Amino acid sequence: MNKGFLLSLITLFSFFNTQAQDVYWPADVSEINTGANSTYLIQSANLDGASIIYGYVLGAFFVNDEGNLQCGGFTNCGSSSVQLAVMADDTTTEEKDGFYDGEEITWLAYGTFAEQTYSATVEFSQTPPFGSNSFSTNGLNIITSFNISSAVIGCMEASACNYNVNATEDDGTCTYAQANFNCDGSCIDIDGDLVCDINEILGCTDTSACNYNVLATEEDNTCTYAEPGLECGEVAIIGCVDLLACNYNELATVDGLCIYTTTECGTCSGEVDGTGTVLLNDVDLDGVCDIDEIDGCTDSLYLEFAEIATEDDGTCVTLVVAGCTDSMAFNYNTTANTSDNSCLFDVVVDFTTTSTNTTQNYSVTIDTITLTLGSEEITEGDVIGGFHIVDGQLVCVGSTEWTGSDFSINLWMDDPSTEEIDGLTDNSTIFWIVQQEETMFTYLVDLSFIYAPGVTFVTQITLNTTTVIGCMDPTAFNYNSNAFINDGACEEFIEGCTDEEACNFNDTANTEDNSCYYISASIPDFQSGQPLSPITDAVNATYVWFLNDVEQDETSNEFTPYVNGIYMVLITDENGCTVSASYNLENIGLEEYLNDQVKLQPNPAVNYVEINSSVNKIETIKLFSITGQLLQEHTVNALQFKIERNSLPNGIYFLQAIVNGNEVTKRVLFK
Repeated sequence: MNKGFLLSLITLFSFFNTQAQDVYWPADVSEINTGANSTYLIQSANLDGASIIYGYVLGAFFVNDEGNLQCGGFTNCGSSSVQLAVMADDTTTEEKDGFYDGEEITWLAYGTFAEQTYSATVEFSQTPPFGSNSFSTNGLNIITSFNISSAVIGCMEASACNYNVNATEDDGTCTYAQANFNCDGSCIDIDGDLVCDINEILGCTDTSACNYNVLATEEDNTCTYAEPGLECGEVAIIGCVDLLACNYNELATVDGLCIYTTTECGTCSGEVDGTGTVLLNDVDLDGVCDIDEIDGCTDSLYLEFAEIATEDDGTCVTLVVAGCTDSMAFNYNTTANTSDNSCLFDVVVDFTTTSTNTTQNYSVTIDTITLTLGSEEITEGDVIGGFHIVDGQLVCVGSTEWTGSDFSINLWMDDPSTEEIDGLTDNSTIFWIVQQEETMFTYLVDLSFIYAPGVTFVTQITLNTTTVIGCMDPTAFNYNSNAFINDGACEEFIEGCTDEEACNFNDTANTEDNSCYYISASIPDFQSGQPLSPITDAVNATYVWFLNDVEQDETSNEFTPYVNGIYMVLITDENGCTVSASYNLENIGLEEYLNDQVKLQPNPAVNYVEINSSVNKIETIKLFSITGQLLQEHTVNALQFKIERNSLPNGIYFLQAIVNGNEVTKRVLFK
């Protein structure tokens, strides 16, 4: 490794240490050689599609134990293919210091000229040996193209002191001002009195007040004043002067706080020296005067509960069991002695389960299942789920699909950190429901259980055909003639186009009305000197053209190509239906002609660079940074023009010239 590359690496590691706290290169951690690796042969590298051969470090990153990115191997760009050894995890150490087999690789690059970090993607060989982005020990992989993006990495938080308005990817380096200070180190002075907020002294600033504070810089509304006719420091007798108050003071000269009886039970103690108090006359502090207490059962959880009782006398005996007491209801509870108005007669069965923020669940293991449906048994694809009732609705708390072998169902428990009931509680009644895949019939079932330590086994699911749940309206689209329990989810017939590929597809329709229509488009083969003209059956169409996915200004049904590339047209008809067609043009040769016509010298350059056109005049010139920032713009209208470097730092820049109406881009290195 030469001294120049070592200097580049030192700069690189310094950058990551100071700006990218979540990315670690070998300078940040102990570099190891685990003795196991995978070799990646990198055949070429490019920046935003432009080929590069030097000035960039290429690295492969894994996620370490702290959840941060750590380098598992790096190399320099080269004029020819380079090898990159990517290290596997050292199994002899506790920490994760390399890749696991099957772990995805994150690719990053560092540009030493621009001192900038870039994200990257890779393209693997399509011929043996192939390549994979999933790490494999002792693997051999070929990367045909290492693609670096010039996206700007920096702090994207607008409130941070180092906010980068040009950043497109956040690097986690945001820094913030110290409390009570601005980003420039100056103190915060909200009221603009030239006293830092941190140095403000609160106090009374009124010179006429008894407690005036000469040192105070900020009024805190604590000023006190002498009573009328008195000087500061003179004592007045403050007390309640109301004869009706419990704390009446016959000696008071200045009216103060008076205390009164506020309840029917309250009386005054009678003292007249200001020490009088309120006598509550309510021993148990239940708000009922002792003389008015009524004995009885005061616990509403018992049937003996007496609403008028104020004092419990121990007569509560029979616990209330709330539930549905109507034997005709879906959720009839034989143990209930008090109706809670929860009876369900029309039920909606939805097997969708939303997991709650809890690790607790009720696990049911099913090892042998017999489903009694005449002579049929439950088949693969049938769904079984557990339900409970919330706010008059049947809610699924867990379901699974029968696969023909043993399985378990985890039923979610309620999340105690939320107010709503979002899972089973200790008193929940579980309803078991099966839905057949073939018929889509839904059945209420009974499960036979065997309880073992820590496990609940289901040995049998018993089902009667009279428990079919479904729409019982014969005029509905989803009418189920076999249903004996109404699910309240009948759907009306909705006609429309049901083909998702059609322009007028109706996602609410359930009945096809043969109204579907379609449009198509194609671009005929290109003829030299002729425009691209699509053929389409779209009516009153509009056109938008794209070149290599970049939208063009042309909006007619013809487009004259000027460079090689992929041309695409988006066609929209009068009803808003869209169709596209594309054409890969490879035989124009204009780009090669223009690149040969336009030359730069010297390159690399020190103080200036001169651009020359051998045939056509240069119309305009723009100078861009490697990150795409416009630095200079000139109107030329000549065959030759000199670009002065001025104070630009060392690095790679791009010159964009317009020649004969066409764009030519050249790369220049200032050093």
